[in-house]
Amino acid sequence: MWGAAWPAVAVTIVLAAAPGARAAGAPVYTEAAHSGSYYGSTSTTSPGGGTLEDMALNTTAGQVVCASAWVRTDYPSTGASGAFDIWLRGGGRSDQGQAVYGGLGNLGNWSQVHACAEATSSHSGLRVQFYPSRGASAVDMDDIDVHESLAVNGGFEDGSSPWRPYPGTHSNFSIYAGSATAPAHGGTHFAATNTSSPGGGIYEDVALDTSPGQTVCGSAWVRTEGSATGAAGQFALWLTGGAHSDGASAGYSALGNGAHWSELQTCVEATVAHTGLRVQFYPGRGSPTVEIDDVDVHESLAVNGGFEDGGSHWAAYPGTHSNFSVYASSSAAPARSGTHFAATNTASPGGGIYQDVALDTSPGQTVCGSAWVRTEGSATGASGAFDLWLQGGARSQAGAARYSGLGNGAHWSELQTCVEATVAHTGLRVQFYPGRGSPTVEIDDVDVLESLAVNGGFEDGSGPWSTYPNTDSTYDAVLAHLVTGPAPPPPPVVTTPVPTPLPRPTARHALKVRLSLAWTWRYAVTRLDRAEIVGGLPGRTRATFGCRGRGCPRHRTISASGARHVKRLLKSMRGRRYRAGDVLRITLTAPGYGAERAELVFRYGRLPKVRLL
Repeated sequence: MWGAAWPAVAVTIVLAAAPGARAAGAPVYTEAAHSGSYYGSTSTTSPGGGTLEDMALNTTAGQVVCASAWVRTDYPSTGASGAFDIWLRGGGRSDQGQAVYGGLGNLGNWSQVHACAEATSSHSGLRVQFYPSRGASAVDMDDIDVHESLAVNGGFEDGSSPWRPYPGTHSNFSIYAGSATAPAHGGTHFAATNTSSPGGGIYEDVALDTSPGQTVCGSAWVRTEGSATGAAGQFALWLTGGAHSDGASAGYSALGNGAHWSELQTCVEATVAHTGLRVQFYPGRGSPTVEIDDVDVHESLAVNGGFEDGGSHWAAYPGTHSNFSVYASSSAAPARSGTHFAATNTASPGGGIYQDVALDTSPGQTVCGSAWVRTEGSATGASGAFDLWLQGGARSQAGAARYSGLGNGAHWSELQTCVEATVAHTGLRVQFYPGRGSPTVEIDDVDVLESLAVNGGFEDGSGPWSTYPNTDSTYDAVLAHLVTGPAPPPPPVVTTPVPTPLPRPTARHALKVRLSLAWTWRYAVTRLDRAEIVGGLPGRTRATFGCRGRGCPRHRTISASGARHVKRLLKSMRGRRYRAGDVLRITLTAPGYGAERAELVFRYGRLPKVRLL
């Protein structure tokens, strides 16, 4: 069984049967939306079929539009596949960004897909489109977020300008066309940079006026060039042109290659007025070349979303016994970005913290938000909810992301939700509800933005979405409902310690070391419960653990040298969590011995697979 601190799948609920409603023992599930009450569903038997939405949007060369959506397979099937595309249209030629998906789960197993498109000429329209695979299971869709990026030429489709190497450094910068072995993340091109100088790399400057409390968030997709792996460095945002610069960064390391792109995310908050934004990549000095694509930067509607301006604009909910503090980052408790973060707990139902923002919305308009959370101090298991409310209308509307089993220290977890207006509203409330009596939750990088997609949560009926003309396709907006199904998903499984022998070199002085790894898994998430050396190891052994994938811990690469420190490192890894598709590379070396290497591939609801290198 899971420990009490482990997160459960909140949207999959087993209910008691109504008498006569089903055969004894047959479970009933809630097929819930990702947020709100409705979701979309589409299928096709025609090539190019599916569902789409068109909207007016003027874009010029170099302008980037990014989108995301949550998808799953319509119950009781699994394995839905297809593509999520955005098109810039109404110009000389259409420009496209695409995210391919496959092997999707059902019920609470939503997966997020991302795509960006960059204009190479002027356009007057935008199309958001879902292409389910022909004859495959229906795909469910929800929380579609489309927005324009502040980054110019963020997809590198328009040559190199306005990006350039940092002056006075030995930095290389090139633009490449995607290929079968090295595809672009979006569009047809991507960038590459390396440096032999500290502080080298590439950057671009954008004119942007910001005032204290204003938050700017960004993301980018990165990988290692060619057949190499292990690129390391930082992605940074700087607010410039003020009394001082404000900055924030996201570090990366142990990057994969080929189709293995990794997403970086960070936010920076203005503490003084600024007139400019700098987007910058600092590849590690001497690191393998890093390749970059789909750079997306936008302003957040949340004020003081990084808590750099104290508790300004946030307040404890009135009439509740709720605590609220802002803390400075430290080595033991680092901020997610910047230098500060918030903390809250409550002894009251409905307690916590919130802020109100003036925002006019009309039916069909969607607002999406994210935040990073963890448990305070040495405790674990914080639980609660992150909500967005549209207020000041005939009725309020909400979208919520629930959390539980949170880690601590550097183990931040991202929450995401969207809310869609079905009536006109005049305000937005951003709110955190820590569980009553739950350990204190810490919060950082609160990011909220309006989506260009109309009815992106499918709460306002089916329009303006439609099936692709002249194809045999289905589409509907579906209300969350109960479904009767086959046997329930397997319960959480806890393995006994599973010895994972690393490859034994045939050289005379082979380094003969075995690791015993005990795993616990629940659906797509696998947790390391114990890691220990079986037998001895040379005193000067060096162990390196490098993770690649979207579910990796923040510190993707960790290492230690010396038998005592290696054992201490293994102990510190207990409780680390990974997601299906992540890859953990383990390398053991010692002077005079052959290196031993292996990769663990994390799978859905199964023991990780060992690949010997």
